[in-house]
Amino acid sequence: MNITKFDPLHNIYRLNNLMNDAFGLDLFEHGETTESGTWTPRVDIIEDKERYILTADLPGVHKKNIEISYDAGILSIKGERENKLSKEDELEGKKVHRVERFYGSYYRSFKLPEAIDDTSIEAKYENGVLAVSIPKAEKEIKRQIEIK
Repeated sequence: MNITKFDPLHNIYRLNNLMNDAFGLDLFEHGETTESGTWTPRVDIIEDKERYILTADLPGVHKKNIEISYDAGILSIKGERENKLSKEDELEGKKVHRVERFYGSYYRSFKLPEAIDDTSIEAKYENGVLAVSIPKAEKEIKRQIEIK
């Protein structure tokens, strides 16, 4: 028996995701959005003198279900939050009354500035919060060229 949550606002969430992808405009400023069983973790990106710090809220996600990759200037985070409510063996003798949390796969990608040190990116996961440290590359040293 699979429990499926009816979502009468499905098309509005899809429009929100399309607007966010196209224009960086989030029509809703709260919580997670859903589309076809997916959810979107909320992310903060902060810059200081030495690095960019990306922080993502991933409550209920096991570390083994998080994958971070970097390719051609794009940092990607993907994985899955398992839905234990859909497993009959874990619900034996229990009755589900309400399901409001989002489960399933997630995927976020971020274009990074060119001036980063991609060999020194580090990630830490603690208490449901993923922190990715992206060091800036040393800037090119400007020098005067002597004409001979």
